[in-house]
Amino acid sequence: MEQHITESLKQNQELILALQRTNGSSQKVTVQFEKFDEENENFDSVCVFFERFQMYLDVQNIPADSRAKFDIVFRKTADHGNADFLSRLPKTSEELEVKDDITIFQMTQIETLPVTSRELRQETGKDEELGPLLRALREGKNLQGREAQCTIEDGCILYGQRVCIPKKYQKNVLDELHTGHLDMVKMKALARSFVYWKDVDIDIEEAARNCVDCARHKTDSAKSKVQHWEYPGIPWERIHIDFAGPIFEHMFLLIVDAHSKWLEVYPMKVTTTKKTIECLRDSFARFG
Repeated sequence: MEQHITESLKQNQELILALQRTNGSSQKVTVQFEKFDEENENFDSVCVFFERFQMYLDVQNIPADSRAKFDIVFRKTADHGNADFLSRLPKTSEELEVKDDITIFQMTQIETLPVTSRELRQETGKDEELGPLLRALREGKNLQGREAQCTIEDGCILYGQRVCIPKKYQKNVLDELHTGHLDMVKMKALARSFVYWKDVDIDIEEAARNCVDCARHKTDSAKSKVQHWEYPGIPWERIHIDFAGPIFEHMFLLIVDAHSKWLEVYPMKVTTTKKTIECLRDSFARFG
């Protein structure tokens, strides 16, 4: 109790300053406590606080006539506008739930879906297939096969790391998977990372086949094949030339023989027609 009173005095330094600034007019000052309950020891602590507070005013040299003009009024914690953060926490530290990395990852998987976790949670319990499985998981029954790999997270069922989708929202998920008109192979690859329900692969194939836009463009004529240069029969039958640069204030004339892939490089300060012809004549004089 002694420590509690000392801390209360320290927390109410503003009250002391207000008393010292008084000019003879009556003022109201609020003393804030964590709790005030007449049925427990906190009430006794408040009474002792006022006695110690009078002694504290003596030490601070507050005039007696100034003290008499101040009213100390009790105010409920809910009415305090200057309450600190800790007194406004919705839960005590014991009630706060600490989520591990696996739980956070599973919740992230749900957030990527076109439906919210709340909608999934509500519909999972109503679903004909997932409802009984949800109750079995909550009761801790011994499940077999794929059901043994299922877990519950935030009221939703996860098969491994994939979220089990109720019947009501399967169409929404299929539309999301087919965004951009992906083919069924890419849709299945996405589904294997995020969602699961019975016969999900069959439903994906059905959705891809029934897409009107995909069917319309599927019959388009194939693009013409790329025409390649004919391979030359002898060296220097055909050459390819181009400029590269600038590199270190120079341009480079590149000459490549299409047959042997031989490379000739001419550094050039200027790329005029005259200089280019001079380089080509030099190359032709040596290789023909």
